[in-house]
Amino acid sequence: MASAPQVRAAVCDTAWTGVAGDGRWTTPGNWSAGVPTSSSNACLPLGSYTVSIIGESVQAKSLTIEAGPTLSIDELNCGAISAFLTLYGDSSNAGTINLANINDACGGTAQLTIISPFTLTNTGTIATTGCCRGDRELTGSVTNKGTVNVNHNGSNLFLHLDGAGLFDNQGTVTIGDSRTLVVSGGTGLEFRNDSGGSIAGNGITGQLILNNGNTFTQSAGTTTGNPVLVNGGATLRFTGSGASTFDLRGDGGPNTISGSTIAAAQTMTINIHGCGVVSSVANLAGSMTNAGTINLGNADDGCGGTAQLVIPSGSTLTNTGTIATTGCCRGDRELTGSVTNKGTINVNHNGSNLVLHLDGAGLFDNQGTVTIQGSRTLTNTNDTVIVEPGSTLGGPGSYAQGSPATLGVTVDAVHNTFTGIFCGEAVSVDGTLQVTTLGTPTFGSTWPIISCAGGRSGTFATFNFGGTNYTVLYPPNGVTLVAPRPSDPAIRASGTTFAPTEGQSFSGKVATFTDPDTAAMSSEYSATIDWGDATGTTTGTVSGASGTFSVSGTHTYAEESTYPVTVTITDVDNSSNSATAHSTANVGDAALSSNCAMPQFTQQSYTGPTATFTDASSTGALNDFSATISWGDGPSSSGTITGGPGTAPYTVSGRHTYTSTGSFTIATTIKDVGGSSTTATCTVIVFAFPTSNQATFVIGDLEATLLNSVSWWSNQWAQLNPMSGGPAPTTMKGFSGFEDNPLGLPPACGGSWTTDTGNATPPPPSVPEFMGVIVSSKITQSGSVVSGDIKEIVIVKNNPGYAPDPGHPGTGTVVAVVCRG
Repeated sequence: MASAPQVRAAVCDTAWTGVAGDGRWTTPGNWSAGVPTSSSNACLPLGSYTVSIIGESVQAKSLTIEAGPTLSIDELNCGAISAFLTLYGDSSNAGTINLANINDACGGTAQLTIISPFTLTNTGTIATTGCCRGDRELTGSVTNKGTVNVNHNGSNLFLHLDGAGLFDNQGTVTIGDSRTLVVSGGTGLEFRNDSGGSIAGNGITGQLILNNGNTFTQSAGTTTGNPVLVNGGATLRFTGSGASTFDLRGDGGPNTISGSTIAAAQTMTINIHGCGVVSSVANLAGSMTNAGTINLGNADDGCGGTAQLVIPSGSTLTNTGTIATTGCCRGDRELTGSVTNKGTINVNHNGSNLVLHLDGAGLFDNQGTVTIQGSRTLTNTNDTVIVEPGSTLGGPGSYAQGSPATLGVTVDAVHNTFTGIFCGEAVSVDGTLQVTTLGTPTFGSTWPIISCAGGRSGTFATFNFGGTNYTVLYPPNGVTLVAPRPSDPAIRASGTTFAPTEGQSFSGKVATFTDPDTAAMSSEYSATIDWGDATGTTTGTVSGASGTFSVSGTHTYAEESTYPVTVTITDVDNSSNSATAHSTANVGDAALSSNCAMPQFTQQSYTGPTATFTDASSTGALNDFSATISWGDGPSSSGTITGGPGTAPYTVSGRHTYTSTGSFTIATTIKDVGGSSTTATCTVIVFAFPTSNQATFVIGDLEATLLNSVSWWSNQWAQLNPMSGGPAPTTMKGFSGFEDNPLGLPPACGGSWTTDTGNATPPPPSVPEFMGVIVSSKITQSGSVVSGDIKEIVIVKNNPGYAPDPGHPGTGTVVAVVCRG
């Protein structure tokens, strides 16, 4: 007999009293404030009694079941009358909730629904009870801290978890033999096996099944008995280390594996099953670690299909636990993508297709143990398999490698060990062999990197030896490497910068290089120099010792510029041991030198050379130069250049007319297009004869010494100008009128002159500052004609005071001799 409900301390809108006595939810007299509705909070207080919902649909805003009461949601009769309880708020159960079929109803549903986003927290018991048919459903979010027991009898032995919620298991879930807890497909529900949680799949087939579209999160909870069946198209997430087992099938499509680590006490088996050839594919969501066990299996001798674990591109599965092929009998096993194995991989399944395929063009980095059991084969389809030092890959079985694949091994000459493939049955090779060498193997030493007792077929197509060019031998049972002669130590070259001069032969250092072999001699190297000016290469001279050397060469650059110089050094005994230095030649413009080329004196109109110059470059040409003449009186003009080429002399000429006499400094500047320049300066006396017909004055030869003061016009001329040929007539006042020179030719040394006596031929009204003057050694008179010789012509710098009247004498100083007769 049920005990009466106890008074609740908590406030409820309506509480169970059971006063009506029929135990039915829908009887108003059983509630303190009438039957609950979607807006009322209902309570089943403490006590030992049963509240039944029989073939009815009822609801409450929330429901609180305290310890003791039992709420039974019952299907009814063969009219398939369902029973539903819908909760619209957070609820709790400390008592018992049964999803039941009280009298073997032919169908229908016993369903408890918690509307999102609310949660039912169970600290008591939720059970499936009764017999025999019909569905049991728990819909929405549940936090189980108590017990969920799937143990009803009959022909439809399922409890369905559905609805897009969270079933957070922190308690116990027990699934009886032949019963099933189903996380129904496509609903988006997450089953989380959390801390304190346990799932027991009892008997032969008691099991939790996760269907497509849902997620199972394995945290700190545990599973015992039968594994959790992940039935395809679902997600299995690992977030904790609770001991658990999972059976992954492909009925609903590929499954997804996520999380950081499969823990040591966790096992995941990817199973082919059935002769409908149902493959099972598990895709990792990203990189993760397996510290537990991953099996690639066949659950029930499926006729074919594939058990495949796929690691996406860019991600890696790091195995520190075990990966194995298990089960029987047919179907492929595939490990697709990049794997770093630090644990154990065991190829050991039974049947007729005993192959584990490595594929996906990934990197299989073996740092642990790979064992191929007898009659089994590990096939590297298109991966790069690296057998690291300290690892093993082999066993009683066979190894096969396809043409796109790579096998990487290590030869450790330091410790005299090596890695490779060692098997009891056959090996077939193709594709690429990659060898990493530690230390320097002894010349001619052999390294049997593949050895399989059942024999070898095939050869490698390509090799990556990493600088140690082994000879590859193919004995009947494997592959052997023969170590080459050690390579010469690599030489290293450095460039330099040097500064030749255009057109001049350069000889000097253009590069340096070092050789780690300090015993090497300069004769062991050759060098070529590309000077960078399109003239071809020349042979360099190598000098030095004790591992340090230099390269020198000789070359002439035609023009100034900056040139890239390439120096190639080669070991004469090993042409592959070479180095290149990149140097720079900063070629400068050759120097110019110049000299004055003008006479010491000239008349006012001058045409002729002003300077000569030379170029230190042997390749210079006329069009390399330009010249400017500064005449000393203000104007400048371009000079004309002749002569050359190369180092032959050049001449600069010009033309100029001075407007006055005097001493002038003429500067001739020559410039090379390359930037060099030179300037030649001349100091020149510009003089003139005082008349248009070149008539001028005369002095005696005994007075005509340089820097002597002379009188060239005076009443006393004869007394002031003694001559070696005797005294002059007294009628000579100093001016030679050149009456017999109608052409106006200038006087010439060795010639003669005539004039009238006195100043009958008028002298000029003025005279230039620097004046050409005749020097005579003898003067005679015949009648009214006075004549004399022209022994010299000198230049006199005149003093002021001259006038055409002999009473105003003309005087000056002899500053230069123009000519002598």
